[in-house]
Amino acid sequence: MHARIKCFQLVAACLGLMLSNNTSNYLFSQTDTTEKLSSAEQVLARYVEVTGGVEKYKAIKSMKQTGKLSLAGTGIEGEVETTILLPDRLLIKADIPGVANETQGILGDIVWSDSTMTGSRIVSDGEADQMRMELEIRRFYDPAAVHKSLEFVGESEINGETCYEIKITRQNGSIDHDYYSVETGLQVKSKSKSESVMGSIEIESFPAEYKEFNGMKFPTRVTQVLPNNLKMVITIESIDINQEIDPEIFELPDQIKRLVEKQVQDRDKQ
Repeated sequence: MHARIKCFQLVAACLGLMLSNNTSNYLFSQTDTTEKLSSAEQVLARYVEVTGGVEKYKAIKSMKQTGKLSLAGTGIEGEVETTILLPDRLLIKADIPGVANETQGILGDIVWSDSTMTGSRIVSDGEADQMRMELEIRRFYDPAAVHKSLEFVGESEINGETCYEIKITRQNGSIDHDYYSVETGLQVKSKSKSESVMGSIEIESFPAEYKEFNGMKFPTRVTQVLPNNLKMVITIESIDINQEIDPEIFELPDQIKRLVEKQVQDRDKQ
């Protein structure tokens, strides 16, 4: 999936770990090619091609995704929704009725989180970088302009499927290993460390069941393997691209506004 629902996944992963502690595709053809790829840029370019093409990515101005999440073996289920309005607005909501509610957002320079489990806070450093990356559409069609470096690692076997493995080093130094099917060009695995209020979380994600939405191909099922071998399943139900979005939904909650005001006051005292 190459991070397309990375923030979706991070919210779900954090909720999964917290809850575990508390509970102790489609119209596009499958592209088959015998031509071997030999660079990370080639692998990513093929991914863009088979999921819609460069012009489709460049045309994205807004996106809304809705889905469900479940923590395997616990009976815990919830809903997740993410809304993007480029260039600088993001809102992610995760709700598990009667258990937890998590909202994260970006409004201009402000990155924030409000959770029934971790409280209200201004997000910074690596966690903020991860959220901001969701607004950087160039990471798909011009990755060299966004990331610090790209490296072609070679071929690997993922669940019996031959894949190209690439290493992505982001500007803040964090590293992802992504795996793309040699046969289809689609991403089948991602391995990364995600920053959160709980610290650095190692996550392996397995996107699958690609389907078409608005002329682009997206995974509709992502299985995450979390620490302690916990498994979180995210199922995407709808994706709308470039539909009208009310900018007011991105406005800061009152509790976040107060934190921003305090941050400004503390800065002025220095």
